Amino acid sequence: MNDVLIKYDELGRLVTRLAAIIEEFENAGDRSDLIRDAIGKPWDRRELPDKAGESESRWDYKRGRLVESLSTIHEAADGLHKSFEQFDEEAASKFESGEQPPKS
Repeated sequence: MNDVLIKYDELGRLVTRLAAIIEEFENAGDRSDLIRDAIGKPWDRRELPDKAGESESRWDYKRGRLVESLSTIHEAADGLHKSFEQFDEEAASKFESGEQPPKS
């Protein structure tokens, strides 16, 4: 069986980046009105802004599901990162005091 090596700093960066991506997706819906306003009503017709609104509605649903999945991954990665951090701190403390380090 092959071992998996994940560097602690890389795991921390993953947690940070996932949080930023989730925030970006959550705030993306706030910009949909800006898109419709930018499109306006060319030639006094509503077809283009209506289609943009329909597209945004479909994307809102998909984005919501994506945010749910990313949030699950973020929570798992964050929990793993915090667990390794706690283990590292406990092991360092016990090592410095001469005690046996915690078993992994």
